[in-house]
Amino acid sequence: LLERQGINIQGSDTSNNLQLDVKELFNVESGSVVEVYIPEILKAITNKVPLRVYYKPFKFDTDVSLKIHPYKLVEYNKRWFLIAHLEQVLSDSNDNPYLIRLDLINNFAVDRISSIERQYPSDDYIHPRVNINKVLQNTIGISVDFDNYVIENVKIELSENLVPYFISKPLHYKQKNQGNMFEYNIIITRELEQILLSYGENIKVISPESLRIRLTERIKKMNEIYY
Repeated sequence: LLERQGINIQGSDTSNNLQLDVKELFNVESGSVVEVYIPEILKAITNKVPLRVYYKPFKFDTDVSLKIHPYKLVEYNKRWFLIAHLEQVLSDSNDNPYLIRLDLINNFAVDRISSIERQYPSDDYIHPRVNINKVLQNTIGISVDFDNYVIENVKIELSENLVPYFISKPLHYKQKNQGNMFEYNIIITRELEQILLSYGENIKVISPESLRIRLTERIKKMNEIYY
C-alpha cells in the first residue's frame, strides 16, 4: 500500500532489510556517499540499540550531536529518512532546532547525517509510543507529527480533465470519489499541500477549512511574488 504513495519502509526484524541498493545516496554537504550508514542503522533498528549521530539540520550552520532510538528507515520521493525517538541533544547553541523536539519522534534525512559516532547496546531502548507503519499508511509523505497527529477528512473537487488521471493513479490508497469529487481520510502533511498546489487551478479544496486557509495564504504569498 505504501509503495503506491512512493513510500518504502524498512526496519522490521529480518535480515532481508540489509539488502538495499543505495548507491545514489549522497551526503548533501560533503557530496560523499553515505551508503555505509544504512546497514548500521538497520542493525540498530533490528537489535533495538540507541545511536549517537552527528546531524546537519536545515538552516543550521554546524552539525549537532544527537542521541536517538531508531525505529524505521523510510524512502519517500527518492530520498531516505530515519524515523527515531530523540533522547538527547548535545549543543552549545540555544537556538538548536532540535532542543524543542526532545522526547519526541522525529524525521531525519539520512543524507544529512555526517557520521554515526557510537552505539549504546547497554542502554535501555525507548520503544515507539505509536505504530509507525499505521501512521504512515494514513499519510502522503513523511512530515508527520507522530506524537500528535490527527486523521482528517479531505475533500477536493477536480477539473474534468484530471478525473481520469486520479482514477488511474490515486493520490492515496484510501481514495474515494463520486464524479469529480474526491475524498481522503488522511493526516494532512506538507507533502499533501505541495501536491495540491502543484495542480493549480485544476484542484479546489472543499474541506477541511483549516487546509483551505493554509493553501489560501500560500497562494496569496505566491501572488505577491509575481505582482
